[in-house]
Amino acid sequence: MDAVIRASDKRVALSALAKKRQAETFEGYSRRYLNFSDILDGYYECDHVVPWTISACDVDAELMLISQDWASEEFLLKTGKDEKQKAFGQVADLATNVQTRTMLEKHMKLSFRETYATDAFAFIKSGSMNARIVFRDLVKSASDYALPQIRIVRPKMVLCLGSAPFNAIRKASGQAGGWFNLERSYQVERPLHTTVDGIPVFAVAHPGGTGTRSIGGWQKAEPRWEALGNYFQSLRAQPTSPRSA
Repeated sequence: MDAVIRASDKRVALSALAKKRQAETFEGYSRRYLNFSDILDGYYECDHVVPWTISACDVDAELMLISQDWASEEFLLKTGKDEKQKAFGQVADLATNVQTRTMLEKHMKLSFRETYATDAFAFIKSGSMNARIVFRDLVKSASDYALPQIRIVRPKMVLCLGSAPFNAIRKASGQAGGWFNLERSYQVERPLHTTVDGIPVFAVAHPGGTGTRSIGGWQKAEPRWEALGNYFQSLRAQPTSPRSA
């Protein structure tokens, strides 16, 4: 059984990782990305690796969520300084966030605040919210920031929202088998197809409109959440170390 890691030690390690990100200039393959301090006078800078963690920062969470990235330069300049977005690290009524909370509560039996949420990409991209990030840049950020967060928090399960962050985690952690599509990425295989230090990692379609439509709508997307919810409940039922202090 793994030794219990104190919550205070986890917070120290996560804080150090956030400070590393704050100090970094991320030079990508073909572009330079912005840090949170580079835009709107640093209005959205925070004490986490990414702002999404603000309202989902349980360091003893049993479930970790990993999305692709938090925001784009164009989106932030358009919305400006939004007090609620700054306070909660998300636009609460955005369809993507509403659907994520709904699926968590329905199938994982968790509220959003009971998870630990982060992004594979820890910087701000240029262009629109649906702009692509060069995959090797996504992999580098996942290696530098997402993987360490998985290893610090040590949840029972990691759930990626979308194929890009999932495959970036796979690539960064040296998984065999190449690129996985969303059809395979949610399936519970024996042995498990993707793990990080023994922690199972899966993916579902991104809960936004584009991601959901890409696999045929919610009639296809929700059964995948349900299947992973059932597996997650089986993990929760297993004996475990006590939560850290």
